[in-house]
Formats: sequence, C-alpha cells, structure tokens
Amino acid sequence: MKQILSFILICINVSLVSAQNFQISGQLIDNDNQETIPYASVKLLDAQQEIITFTSSDFDGKFELNKVKKGDYTIEVSFVGYHSLTKSISLSNDLNLGTVFLAPNVQQLDEIVVKDLKETVSTKIDRKVYAASDFETARSGTATDMLNKLPQISVSPEGDVSVRGTQGFMVYVNGKPTQIDPSTLLSQISAGSIENIEVITVPSAKYDAQGKAGIINITVNKSELEGTSVTAGGMLGGSPWRDGAEPVRGGGNFNITHQKDKWTFNAGANYLSRNVDGRREGESEITQKDEFGNRTGTYHMDAAGDRPEWHVNYSANAGVGYDFNDNTSLKASYFYGHKSNKRTANYVYHNYYKGLDGQIIDGAEEYIYNPNTHNRFGDFHTANLDFFHQFEDKSKLNLGLVYEHSILGDDLDNKNQVYDKGTETPQETILTHYTQTTDQPLHAIRFSLDYEKPISDNQTVSFGVQPQFLTQSGNYNYDTLNLNNGAWEEHPYSNSYDLKRNIYAGYVDYSASFGKLNLKAGLRLEYTDQVMTVGNYEVFPIVDVPEQDEFVVQQLNAFPSLNLDYEFNENNRLIFGASRRINRPPTKNMAPFLYRRHFEVYEVGDPTLQPEFVNLAEVTFDKKIGNQNISLTAFYRGVENAVFRVNVVNEGENVLMRSYTNAGDDQSLGLELNSNFNIAKRVKLFMGGSLYHYAINGSIYGQTIDQSSLNWSLKSTLNTELSKTLSFVFDIDVQSATVTAQGQNDLFYMSNIALVYKPTTMPNWAFTGRANDIFQSNIKGLDTTGKDRNSNENTFYQRTTYYRYGPIVEFSVNYTMNAKPKKKGKKTEFDKQF
Repeated sequence: MKQILSFILICINVSLVSAQNFQISGQLIDNDNQETIPYASVKLLDAQQEIITFTSSDFDGKFELNKVKKGDYTIEVSFVGYHSLTKSISLSNDLNLGTVFLAPNVQQLDEIVVKDLKETVSTKIDRKVYAASDFETARSGTATDMLNKLPQISVSPEGDVSVRGTQGFMVYVNGKPTQIDPSTLLSQISAGSIENIEVITVPSAKYDAQGKAGIINITVNKSELEGTSVTAGGMLGGSPWRDGAEPVRGGGNFNITHQKDKWTFNAGANYLSRNVDGRREGESEITQKDEFGNRTGTYHMDAAGDRPEWHVNYSANAGVGYDFNDNTSLKASYFYGHKSNKRTANYVYHNYYKGLDGQIIDGAEEYIYNPNTHNRFGDFHTANLDFFHQFEDKSKLNLGLVYEHSILGDDLDNKNQVYDKGTETPQETILTHYTQTTDQPLHAIRFSLDYEKPISDNQTVSFGVQPQFLTQSGNYNYDTLNLNNGAWEEHPYSNSYDLKRNIYAGYVDYSASFGKLNLKAGLRLEYTDQVMTVGNYEVFPIVDVPEQDEFVVQQLNAFPSLNLDYEFNENNRLIFGASRRINRPPTKNMAPFLYRRHFEVYEVGDPTLQPEFVNLAEVTFDKKIGNQNISLTAFYRGVENAVFRVNVVNEGENVLMRSYTNAGDDQSLGLELNSNFNIAKRVKLFMGGSLYHYAINGSIYGQTIDQSSLNWSLKSTLNTELSKTLSFVFDIDVQSATVTAQGQNDLFYMSNIALVYKPTTMPNWAFTGRANDIFQSNIKGLDTTGKDRNSNENTFYQRTTYYRYGPIVEFSVNYTMNAKPKKKGKKTEFDKQF
C-alpha cells in the first residue's frame, strides 16, 4: 500500500513539475570589446526546430523568455554584424545563462581584419532606435542637432523640432518624461553624451498621451561597468574666413560613473557656446482702405540687415543608485540646466505707400533703422526618485516621483531711429524705444505607480496610475520711453497670468506572444483639469479673444492603442501600430503677452486654445538581405481641432499681428524609408526619407483654408573607415517645400562632413574635425498671405528669408576611460521598463 501511495505521489509531483512554467534569462556581450548588444533576436526552438517563443535583448543586452514549460530546447541568438549562436538546453527550473558572448562577424581580406559595421537604425514593435555614434557631424552640438539627422525629424531656424512635419511631442530622457518644453529641453542635452535615440511614433497606453507626433526618448550616460568610467571632451570652432563674422564657438563636457558592489554614482557637466552669423531679408505689404472699406492702395515695409545669434547652454547632473538585492533597487538623480538664446536684428526698413496704380506716393516714403535685441533664457531643475521591485512570481513594481522647477524669461529691447539713406548710416534721433521683460516660473510634480504581472504562458498585463500637477505664472512688463521727458512709462499691454493644469491618468496594457506574433494592446484614461487666469484682457480684441479673465478646460478622454509584430522568418517582419493621442497647447502659445518682435509684427498668445486630438496609424515592413536592412513604413496622421500659427492685420497700428488658433484639421498620409547598406567592408550608408500628402482644412478668423502639398524629405549619412584609425563621415539633409496654414515654406538642404582619428597608440582618445554647411546652403524662406474674412481679398503679404553663414569648422577632442570587466550581476531595472 505504501509503495502504491509513493508511486501516486511521485506521479502527482511529476505532473505538477511538468505543468510548471519557467524563465530563461541572460545578457548578450560583444566578445571583442565587452560592450552590451541591444535589440538582438533571441528565439527558443523545440525538437522539431519550430519557434516556441522569441524576444529581443533590451538596451543593456539583457533578455528574458517567460512562461516556458519543462523540456529540451535550442536557443538561437542572432544580430547583424555577429555570428549566430545556438545552444541546447534542458529546462526543469528557472535558467539564468549569465553572460552570453557573441563573436563579431570578422573576415580576412588581404591580411586586413575587417568587422561588419552595426546598424544605424533598428526596428522594434513600437519604435525605431538610432545609434547616435553614426551621426558624427552632430556630436559637438546638442540633442536638437542630433535629431535633425533623422529622417522623420526637421528643425526650424528657431530650433523648433517637427516629427513628420508636425510639432507637438513628448521628450523622455532615459525613459523619464518631463514638463519642460521639448525644444528647450533638447537644447540642454549634449549630443556627445547621447547613446541612442528612440522615435516612438505610436506609443502604447503605458506612456503619456500628450504629443501629436509621439515620443522621443533620449538615452544618455548608461554605463554598467564595475569600477570608474570617465568621459571628457572639448571643442573649438568658427568661420574665420568671413570678414566681420562672429560665429566663434566652443565647449566642453565631463562625465564620471563609479560602480562598486551595490552602489552606483554618476556626475557630469556640460558647456556649449555657439554663435551664428546671419542676415534676414523681408518684405511686408498691407492693404489700405478708406473709412467706407474701399481699397486705396498698399503700405510696404521692406527690411534687410544683419541677424547674428548667440546660443549658450550649460548643465550639471548627479545621481546615485543602490541595489538592495537582485530584485530591489532605488535610484535618485538631479539635473540643472541653463539656456540663453540671444539674437540681434539690425534692420533697415524702407517704408512707403503705393496707390492703386502701383506707384509710390510722393511724400509717403521713409527709412528707419530698427536695432532690436531679444534674449530668451531659462534655468531648469529636475529631481527624480525611482523604486523598483520584482516579486517571486516575476511581477514587477515601479514607483516614481519627478519634481521640476523652471524659470523662463525674455528680455527684448527695440527702438526705431532715423536712417540717412544718402550716407547709409543710422542717426541718433530716436523715434520710439520700448523694452519688454518676462518671467514665467514653473512648478511641476509627477507620480507614477506601474505594476506588471505575468498571467499565463507568454501573456502579461500591466496597469498603473500617473497623476501630474503643473502650476505656472507669468509677468510681462511692456515699457515705452517718453521722448519728451526721457522717462520710462508702463504700456497698457503689460499683463500677467496664472495657469494650473492637473492631469489624472490611468492605464491598462496587455502583452502577449503567440508563436511568431507579438502584440500589445491598451487603454489609457486622462482627465484634464486646467484653469488659466489672465490679469489684463484689453489686448484680446486684436485677436478676437473673449474679454474674460478666466479660461477653463475640464474633460475626460480615452486613448486606445494597439501594436502588432509578426515575424515571417528571420529576415522579414511586419509591424502595425495605431493609437489616439492628445496635444495640449504649450504655455508659450497661450500666454497673453503682446511682444513686438520687429517693426512690422506683434506676437500674442491665445488663452482660449483647446487641445488637439490625433489619430495615428502605421504599418512597417522590415526586411534583412544579408547585412543590409530596409524598413518601409506607411503612415497616417489625422489632427482634429488643429492649432496653427497665423497672422492678421492690426489696422490700428498698420502692422501684422501673429497669434495661434484652433483652425480646423490637418492630415498626413505617406511612406517613410529607413535603410542600412554595408556597400563595402568599410563603408556603411544610412538612407532615410519620406513622401507624404499633407492637407490643411479649416477656417482662420472667418477665412476658409484649403491647402495641400506633396511633401518629401531625404537624409543620408555615409560612414567610411579609411583605415583602422581614420574614419570619414558625410551627411546631407533635404526638405521639400510645404504649405502652411497661410502660405508655404521653401525647399531647404544642407551638408556636413567629419573626419575622425582614433590613434592606436592612444586608444582612449578621439580627435575630430568637422565642416558644417559645406555648400553654404543654410537658407530658409517662407511666404505668408492673409485674406479679408468678408471680401476674401488679400489683406497682407509677407516674404522672409533667413541666411545663416557657413561653412563653420569645428575641432574636438574626446577622452574615454571605461572600467572593465563588465558587471555580471543584476543591476537596477528602471531603464529596462521603458
């Protein structure tokens, strides 16, 4: 009887063990340089060599295969540029393979060892990942310069970043969101510290729904070496061959990371000063009418003059992390940044009236010298605290707290002087002189609780809450000089505001893997509670804003998302993504501050702006052909309640008034290409571009808008290893002309080159020479036209062209000391969760 019972118990135990699910994990390392290998393919095959499940290694080279039954399997690991690795395993418990080394694909050619180059871009289920090291011509700049090398992204002369032709996106740094304006934040990050850029055009429900163009995640300073690692660099440059030019630039950076046992410490600092010499030419024309509304002629303001710029950024950061054990970690960090963007516009205006016959009216002509200086600056403080814990059942808990404090400001000095056309010199006689100063302190706090739990074989559910609270106030002083007594007097357009924006967000995400299919589906709910209080609404009649002192937005919105990834085989994948998003207008577009940027234009925000809603969908076919990789994406973006920057005529002062308004809808439908070509053993070519139809439909202050254009872009980077120590980089960026709400922007192109020297006798050093804008083509032009809402006749026309002089040469030196060997134990898990 005892033997029978023992046999039954053994059978039950065997059955229970057989029904259990286990985990296989490990970390992929380059056998030559000990670097981690991200985004490699890891497959688990059964005895018939059928795929049971698969995954990709994360940025740190780590991978996990979950919910695997007991049995005998084969693991297959592959990545472009490396020899594939297969390993037979027998699974009866959780299995940690530890460090798995992959050997680079090395070939012998005429006694010269040549290693295949890694991909510039790789595709994941919800994002494209770009290796920053391949964009050498941007390494001495900021994150903005680096982003401008990517095919989806373009940067305006003012530094505004667009993704697939539209502004409005979230920036994450190492997977952490921020409230800082994206263009401002990107200018704070040194391009030399960036390791990867992830462009997430269709994010899942786990991430903020804010941003009609998706999310850009910048990965910086991620070291997992045991001991101390140091990077440092410096840069000098300019264009000394231009007489009178002042584009002198320079900078330096320093970062140190120390890891010992369970502790990780890091600190860094960065300084960058870049001057740009340039010129602006423009013409403005405003229709004139008599008291009965009859057209009498036109008023012209033609301007030309120098427009130099000075850009200074510096920052410091520090962080500490502690691993309590393999499953529990705590991490804290702090970042401080300062930004100053200053430009001087020394324009000579030729102002005159023309009659209906097109001739200049006698006595109605004047020349005015308009020197004006605008300095936009800010100080930024961000503190992060993160806690991570993994439970025995492989569930994961992340707790996060982010606090931000920023102080943004503007100083604008603008005066008009008599100009002697005969001698081509300005006179001391002042016609008008005014100054404008702004300070806008911001406080923001964000909490996050994210929980992820495996629920069955190859299935995971995650959910969380992510409330955030923002308060920002603004004070705007507009002072004019009384020419009679020399006293400064406050202008009636001085103003103030208080903004409170609270967002209560929660989400649920479901992830699963069924054979060759990976999917991720989710739903996010966000409730917006926003109130802006305005101190002075007397400026509003100029831009048709209601004369009230409080503007409220309170609404609950749902944001679904779906991501699918199907792997036909090792070389062919099909990826689909769709989501709905929201774009709440930034404060700078809402602030009711009436800036007079130049002689011919005012600019004012609109506190009535409502959020935009965005529907996104894309399908990507990713194909590998040997060492080549091609990714083709078809995408659609539809924006409801779209916000446009628009111009109207301020007839009281005979100038243009620039503002923002919800004008209607816009749509983009097209194709995007990303490709890697190893065209020779030492030559790698990255090519990216897009072709899409862009359409705007709506109404601007009563004027019907129906504009469309076929837009395209081409960006290409060629990396050539001339020898073991010397590399050459060439890139080109071409952006087609495109329509805007009231006109069009012209075609733009620019090219840069770089030469990188890494001497074998000094393995930790790299010396780089760059030449930016080698064809002196950094020219951007735009046209704007407005119509009368009643007669539909043209009321104004403006043409502006910006010239930024080049080429500019830069020389930089960088030092890197990496500690070795690689840390094999489990490190903090925060960055894996993004």
